[in-house]
Amino acid sequence: QLELSIEGLQRCLPMQEGDCALICLPLWHVHGLVCLLRCLREGTPVKLARFHPRLAIDPTITWISLVPTMLRLLLSEQGETALGRLRYVRLASAPMGAAEQT
Repeated sequence: QLELSIEGLQRCLPMQEGDCALICLPLWHVHGLVCLLRCLREGTPVKLARFHPRLAIDPTITWISLVPTMLRLLLSEQGETALGRLRYVRLASAPMGAAEQT
């Protein structure tokens, strides 16, 4: 199952040269583990961090993986500017609410 998830990510959200991922999900969480394994497989740099609504997203980060609750907290604390320079914001593990879709 992990292998299929990794392959699906590679097809749908291809990494580019210069990409760097931020993973703030616990690695025991399947979503966090799949993101880490995918980056390791592709040689994409990864930064691991504990999530906090005031998390400062380093300007070198181009890709972040969150669950909808994390996104909602991040946006309520920092606004959309926190995500403006990212190429991908990947949400998984729960349905998105209407607030995350706008």
